[in-house]
Amino acid sequence: SLAGWGPKLMGGLVALLIVGAIGGLFSLFGVFSFGLLDVVYCAIALLLFISFVLINNKEAENENKNSLSGHDGPLLRTFPLRTGSRRTKLL
Repeated sequence: SLAGWGPKLMGGLVALLIVGAIGGLFSLFGVFSFGLLDVVYCAIALLLFISFVLINNKEAENENKNSLSGHDGPLLRTFPLRTGSRRTKLL
């Protein structure tokens, strides 16, 4: 189950952004150059991106199963549609 990974991945994304900003500033002023660490940085970013996509697909799959089994999604329960209103008609 990937349900508990969301906050951890967000923390990883924030850490990746901070490391990238600090590394960019260091390389801008000539203090430090990433070199081979660029490859490691990109690999970590790729793994984070793939993990976010996997979590999103899993959530979409779960929503699809709920909608096919007769359960409404969370937005439909929170915001009921007014079918008699003119606002719901598209044309």
